[in-house]
Amino acid sequence: MSTTEQTTSIQTGTWSLDSTHSNVGFAVTYKVLTFDLRYYDTDLTRAQCFIVGGDPRGVTSGTNTSKWCDATVIAKLSFDMTLNNNIK
Repeated sequence: MSTTEQTTSIQTGTWSLDSTHSNVGFAVTYKVLTFDLRYYDTDLTRAQCFIVGGDPRGVTSGTNTSKWCDATVIAKLSFDMTLNNNIK
């Protein structure tokens, strides 16, 4: 299990934005397969996320907000196809 927390400070012109990003998850590996499950979150508001991320849907909808920074769970399945390590 791994936990990561990162604090970012963005300064442009006359304003600055401090935010915290975190992810918690685990990975299980069996032979050449790895299953990774993670929970990602940030303390950015939807308006701050729009400013930082530039989500085009915030412009076209007229809301100037973004859902890109909402908390989410991501699952990943990967294969390690390194010839020397996995083929005997």
